[in-house]
Amino acid sequence: GGDGLVAARHLLQFGYSPTVVYPKRPSKPLFVNLATQMEMNGIPLLDALPSPLNADVVLDAIFGFSFKGAVRAPFDAILPALRDSGVPLVSVDIPSGWDVEAGPGDADALQPDVLVSLTMPKKCAAHFRGAGGHYLGGRFVPPLKPNCGRDKGPDPYGTAKHAQWLIPSTGYAGGMGASKKTTPKWSTYALSKAGAAPP
Repeated sequence: GGDGLVAARHLLQFGYSPTVVYPKRPSKPLFVNLATQMEMNGIPLLDALPSPLNADVVLDAIFGFSFKGAVRAPFDAILPALRDSGVPLVSVDIPSGWDVEAGPGDADALQPDVLVSLTMPKKCAAHFRGAGGHYLGGRFVPPLKPNCGRDKGPDPYGTAKHAQWLIPSTGYAGGMGASKKTTPKWSTYALSKAGAAPP
């Protein structure tokens, strides 16, 4: 999807060497322009997932929150190949193939190592079990719970026991979590160095 194309461009600017697997190319001008940017920057656009998959990490941005129904070709072959590849998987907003509210449809669904929720965690994030962490990011991130005190209030989605959000301009990641399971606490102001263990 578009998020993956934008992420590839930024990864290149940060010194990485992304490759984009883009088997179906929408004709909408937004996607045509994003694909043109990839080509102008020398980012390879592949029609099929390489086998074996030789990558340090996979950024899963295939489907967005509007995904419904069964996964169709060629993605019905791509998703199991990603799941079985052994390469660390980072999903953007919603792991591909998951329902935005219900989460993974079955035991064979993708199980990413890291989840990056955009703007706000979706309900499906309650099913995320990855060891790499759950991050919240985006250009405009609203307050986590409107009109609540600074360090109190329930987790509106039940997902943020150890969520963090990225603050790119500072290189720090803000953390929010519970000191005890029975007493949720939110700290939208505390900062910890990016990559540090959750509180």
